Amino acid sequence: MTIDRCKRCNVQIIYQPHIGDFLHQCNSNILALDQEDVVHFHTSFTNSEGITTQQQGGFALQKGLVNKNLTVEPGAIREDVEDYTPRGNRQSTTRRRQHFEYITTK
Repeated sequence: MTIDRCKRCNVQIIYQPHIGDFLHQCNSNILALDQEDVVHFHTSFTNSEGITTQQQGGFALQKGLVNKNLTVEPGAIREDVEDYTPRGNRQSTTRRRQHFEYITTK
């Protein structure tokens, strides 16, 4: 048996030698390390008036934009009130999932 540490979450892992590669589920009880953010392609969108509409393709990624007049008043006048994940990404355009570290053995 081989004892090693995960490079991401620093948890001790034990595996058989000469297996080639495997997936390790990070579980260090630190959410910033155990989870990862992936882009969330929304299929529906609820605007500020509460109206839900179906969306197509790339328009769904504009959900995280706060200012309705996006190109009119750039800079300090725009107010950004987004919530962020522990990894610094916008919560409205990303979702969280469990991280699996791909480990290759020697």
